[in-house]
Amino acid sequence: MTDIKTDRSRIQAHQKCPRLRYWAYEWEDTGLEGNRLNLDLLTGSAVHKLLELVPDNTWEDAIPSRLAWYRKVTEVENPTDDYLMLIEEQCALIESLVRGFVALRWPRIDREYKVIEVEKEYTLDLGSGVKLMTRLDWLVERRSDKRLYIENFKTTKEANHFWVKQWPYDMQTISEVLPVEAERGVKLGGVLIEGLVKGRKSVQYPRESGNWYHSNVLTWAWRKVGSPPLEEEMWAARYEWEEDGRKRRLGKGWQRVPAWRDYPGGIKAWVEWVLQYDPAAAEGCFVSIPPILRDEHEIEEWKASTVRQELDVRHARELLKGFPDRIPILFP
Repeated sequence: MTDIKTDRSRIQAHQKCPRLRYWAYEWEDTGLEGNRLNLDLLTGSAVHKLLELVPDNTWEDAIPSRLAWYRKVTEVENPTDDYLMLIEEQCALIESLVRGFVALRWPRIDREYKVIEVEKEYTLDLGSGVKLMTRLDWLVERRSDKRLYIENFKTTKEANHFWVKQWPYDMQTISEVLPVEAERGVKLGGVLIEGLVKGRKSVQYPRESGNWYHSNVLTWAWRKVGSPPLEEEMWAARYEWEEDGRKRRLGKGWQRVPAWRDYPGGIKAWVEWVLQYDPAAAEGCFVSIPPILRDEHEIEEWKASTVRQELDVRHARELLKGFPDRIPILFP
């Protein structure tokens, strides 16, 4: 039998639905590639592509090309104005989250850790011919003691209690660690999760339109139109906030508008405004989870179950070639 190459996506696809695993990865030994646009996946990928460039400080120069790529891969025939607005919102999210991360999170990470690898691929032989493939976001070295950690970036709609609590049980905190430890011959300190929060889709714009967008202070601004020269135009990041232990809110005349379209200077200028005048609001877009390190019993159980699963999948795939009508049984 040839080597069985697998990764987190394949493993999780089978656990979610064996039929999904078959069509996506096993059909004719390669799988079928879907043509449905997944904006969440594409947005996350674009954010990652820019974060790759943060350690060597080339991220800002790459923004135009990354956003041009995003607009290209999301092109559709005869797009509506609503669809084009949605794509521009996603582009604004990509740029604003990376700008906010560089301003708020990167200096803190850089003080404590040194980035030594970016997007490097690893492969580990789990046994019985099963090869686990993985690609890290960052591998970092803690400056104080030279211990290695994996830095993992996640875009999410909201980093609530359930989102935070899932990571100590997520297979990624095993599947990424094992290949690195095997190749480098050292025990890692764990996996660090950096959450970049897009916000829930709770902004309806225009009102009563049925078009919903991510509520994010780095992409949507509150504006009060002025009457120059008597009254200047005013801007705010939040409608409600706390001050001196009391809840405050904006008065009449304020409207929420897309900052990428309406704020002078666009997203770059708006993010700079928020960081200067309401940095606490921007901080809410970023969540850092302390190092996660799984125990040896969990790791050994995961390895054994993964090898068994992948052997079963390969056996079912080969059996199906001779009995194609058995797909409901072999991949239910």
